[in-house]
Amino acid sequence: MLFPDYKAERVAEEQAKDRLREAATRRMLRQAGVEQPGWVSCQVCRLLSHLGHLLVVLGRRLQRYEIPTIPSAEQNKVSEAFSGK
Repeated sequence: MLFPDYKAERVAEEQAKDRLREAATRRMLRQAGVEQPGWVSCQVCRLLSHLGHLLVVLGRRLQRYEIPTIPSAEQNKVSEAFSGK
């Protein structure tokens, strides 16, 4: 459905007013030092947060399957056995 010319002009005028209002709001926030973070930075922050959580979970899981350390004297014997000395 096509708008008659006067309605299309009215819609265009309202959209232009909205954009000017948004630009004025952003300018005032920037001047006040209260700039809002951009969409990309919010997405990156959320992604890094999920990545950090995943690393912590994986680290804890690895700690459960930790192999007990071998005393150094026994470790030397094991390494000599494998090296063929």
